Amino acid sequence: MTLSVSDDGRGFEFPPTLNHFASQGKLGLAGISARAQMIGGTHLIESKPGKGTLITVEITVKEEANRPTG
Repeated sequence: MTLSVSDDGRGFEFPPTLNHFASQGKLGLAGISARAQMIGGTHLIESKPGKGTLITVEITVKEEANRPTG
């Protein structure tokens, strides 16, 4: 499953690590990263000043999870 969210907002320069944001009390992107990792997913965050931001999270869904229960 892939979830992508984008905007055409201000965008930003990406710091060397997401911990930089967390240390400033900006927890949103660090939270996305942590949650994607907790469920075995991956994430990609792309942003450029003046160009907006694109966040993509990919999660592998096992077939068993899609089967109806009895």
